[in-house]
Amino acid sequence: MKDGVHSLLIVDDMVDNIHLLREMLRDSYKIHFATNGPSALTLAATLLPDLILLDIVMPGMGGYEICSQLKANPQTKDIPVIFVTSLNEEANEATGFQVGAVDYITRPLRAEIVKYRIKNHLALRDANRKLEDHNTSLLQTVHLHDQMERMTNQDMRAPISRIIETSELLLAKAALNHEEKELVHGIHGASLQLLEMINTSLNLHKIESGTYALHPTEVDLMSVLGRILEEQESFWRSKHLMIHVLDDHGQNATFGNFMVMAEALLLHTLFGNLLLHAMENAPLGSTMNIILSKEEGTIVISIRHAGKLAAKEQEVFFEKCPSTDAQGCDPGGYTPQLIAQLHGGEVSLQNLASQGTLYRVKLPSLTLPAATPLSTLSVSAPVMDIPPQTILPEGTSLPESAKILVVDDQMENIYLLQRALGSLGSIYFATSGEKALHVAIQQVPDLILLDVMMPGMDGYATLVQLRQERVTRDIPVVFVTAMDHKEGEEKGLKLGAIDYIAKPFHAQSVRLKVHNILELKKLRDFYARLSLLDGLTGIANRRRFDESLELEWRRGLRSGKPLSLLIMDVDYFKLYNDQYGHIAGDECLQRLAKAIAGCVERPADLVARYGGEEFVCLLPETSEVGIATMVQKIQLAVGELAITHVRSPLEGRVTLSLGGTTAIPQPDIPAITLLSRADANLYLAKKGGRNQFIQ
Repeated sequence: MKDGVHSLLIVDDMVDNIHLLREMLRDSYKIHFATNGPSALTLAATLLPDLILLDIVMPGMGGYEICSQLKANPQTKDIPVIFVTSLNEEANEATGFQVGAVDYITRPLRAEIVKYRIKNHLALRDANRKLEDHNTSLLQTVHLHDQMERMTNQDMRAPISRIIETSELLLAKAALNHEEKELVHGIHGASLQLLEMINTSLNLHKIESGTYALHPTEVDLMSVLGRILEEQESFWRSKHLMIHVLDDHGQNATFGNFMVMAEALLLHTLFGNLLLHAMENAPLGSTMNIILSKEEGTIVISIRHAGKLAAKEQEVFFEKCPSTDAQGCDPGGYTPQLIAQLHGGEVSLQNLASQGTLYRVKLPSLTLPAATPLSTLSVSAPVMDIPPQTILPEGTSLPESAKILVVDDQMENIYLLQRALGSLGSIYFATSGEKALHVAIQQVPDLILLDVMMPGMDGYATLVQLRQERVTRDIPVVFVTAMDHKEGEEKGLKLGAIDYIAKPFHAQSVRLKVHNILELKKLRDFYARLSLLDGLTGIANRRRFDESLELEWRRGLRSGKPLSLLIMDVDYFKLYNDQYGHIAGDECLQRLAKAIAGCVERPADLVARYGGEEFVCLLPETSEVGIATMVQKIQLAVGELAITHVRSPLEGRVTLSLGGTTAIPQPDIPAITLLSRADANLYLAKKGGRNQFIQ
């Protein structure tokens, strides 16, 4: 796309056909054309158009061959191709999709249909390009972060190795008394542990990228567990824990009986993280059991304690730690899961109600290849099908990813579409327009396949109703009908459908069309979410806040309940950047955002980055007492971060100034008034000495 205008290449041996398409599209697109295959291939590689409209039946090189060569050329393989032809058989359409086309338009052409098809496929191409650019930017950021981390780790190795060598020399040659030897032993052990952590960090980077070459040897799990328990002894003894290492018969587990093929250092990291997490969450004075058992070619290590994890902690247990706080990243399941998967195993976590928490690690006892990429260890779920005789209740589905709602008054048609779509998503269904509206509102599907001719509310009326409901108005709808293809398609597109499938349909054509539509929706949803998030902190951005403020103000007008707003500013943040640098400043904002966001509990409450070092907190149905309580929580959370700020006259740490206000929305007062009042109070808080709340 140049100068904001998409370019199209029309390929047809009939000049009249080219002229017809050119007249349809010239006002919206830059048009190029070719009358034969070789010219089309040359122009496509030279001009790189955004989309190609390609005739099938041409003398010499036909449309299928042209499309195949376009897809074989790295320069042109990603250009979407739409076949435009007089051929109207399903077999021809399927052949077109097989050689790489994204759509199929039959003559005689209708301008509205052609324009809608082109618009949809260009939107998908543009979204893909944006996603590629975004991914490239993310990869560059990640690469820079990883490069800095590896440089830091490499720089730390030399002085740590020197400490290890010196401590070994002292232990070997120096005349030390008992207390001095214990001290040097402690230094030596801590240095070895730190060096091991650095080596593990470098290895994890390779594991994450799928480039780590695994070189397993025979490892006794009892030896690994024994070493970890010895290293962590001071901690678990300080909690007065009783730890038992048992076999599945309840007897003490023995050395040499639980052998796996693995890398010992990686297993040490895996179980070190899990055991430390278990010890931290086990109640004081309780018992923790580590049980080793054998199950069908695997060894299972179960770690059980009487403590119970909070639902939120269990939910994020396997997520990668997004940042590091003053105490470092809490050990969780992310790194253990990576290492277990690398060895062909897995880690699971389970709350056992009144019985506590269970961590389970499964490792194969068989030898893996010497270099197993992480990506090859993933397993796809089996594709499920509905037998013809099985009738599911309306609104039920199969356990897949995307949600697809099929609406048809004939169950036979629903079964046919289910088989055609199968593994593309969960298939819901309804047999009338009224039921379709109910299921759509309840399930909010990603796509609706809608029959036109139904008793009662037909497909057109159903679509009009869907577009009027807030939760369903943006769901893409495809009409599937036996009505006249051209007349019905134009009417459906004008009402807001995005595509049209005529009965009888070809399963592969339907599947490919639905796949393209779901991909487009996924990209659009991604960018919609991305546009409402702050790129640095990951919390809501200014746009999301502005929209929420208007929404909650209107809601308050209806309910008559109060709406509260906080504005927060980081005290002396410019001096912080001057002292520590902008990278440290960014990390400071990230930690503050996480701490503030962690203070809100209700779904309607919103924390956002307003700009620079300012944050806002929108609190619906919250009184002046409620906003004061929230301020106390935020001040406590920020204080617990204890971020050093040597150039701040306020306690030498990072603090916040806060301004807040509460109002019951009134019809003659704009929502922005709430923001102005809170901002005025923030000004008073800063003018009055900072690190305080004014309401």
